[in-house]
Amino acid sequence: MRCGQVKDLLSAYLDHMLAADECQQVAHHLQHCQACTEILADFRRYNALLSQLPRITPDLAVRQNIFLHANFSSYTGNAQSGDQDLTYLRLPSERSGGLQVASPHPKLLLFPLQAPVNPTYQTPTAPFFYLPTYGQKTVKLPLWLALFLFLTVLLASFLSLRQLQHRKSYPHNPKS
Repeated sequence: MRCGQVKDLLSAYLDHMLAADECQQVAHHLQHCQACTEILADFRRYNALLSQLPRITPDLAVRQNIFLHANFSSYTGNAQSGDQDLTYLRLPSERSGGLQVASPHPKLLLFPLQAPVNPTYQTPTAPFFYLPTYGQKTVKLPLWLALFLFLTVLLASFLSLRQLQHRKSYPHNPKS
């Protein structure tokens, strides 16, 4: 296998999602390729770091603000009213290939955790995150990178909320 092929399969290799023969091919390549071995080590390090992050469930108001945001409505094609219940969440299925969240377009896939598997092929394609765009094109990111970016934004939001709560708890009294 070539490095490009192995790099596309490393995430699936780390998650033990490859067929046995592909797993052996990737393992053989990793024995001889230092660059791919370093990338796999990075994946493992990111995986360990992500597993140590606390599981944060944002309150309903934060979730509604995300879905009511102008950019989200431009992706989906129409604005949502504040009356809609956005707590609906469907777990990934093999048929849909991703995580679905309540929206005016129920087929909007946010985090494809595993690409749909075609029964004629042995190995599913590597998981990717598809970013919606204004045109017909989509941006394709590896799942680990999409999760890393998402968790970075989530952590920054969490820290800014804590900072706001801290300011409310201890207001600053400037001298007049």
